[in-house]
Amino acid sequence: MKESTLIDLQKKVEKQDAVIKQIIEELMHLRDLSVGSFELVKQLDDYGPALKRLADKTNKERERLEEEDKKKLVN
Repeated sequence: MKESTLIDLQKKVEKQDAVIKQIIEELMHLRDLSVGSFELVKQLDDYGPALKRLADKTNKERERLEEEDKKKLVN
């Protein structure tokens, strides 16, 4: 390979490295934001009952989907 081609490839790799580092930083920021939001929500008075309602709703939906899957297998 020519030296100029290698230099171009090196520059591209360096640019990709910078982009990946930026993405990682943004993901870390989003994680911190998510954790902070979750901690705030847990402090709300309705957190416990709301969590129970959400769990019940999720379980009912899962059961409904399982029943649909069973019906599809029978037919």
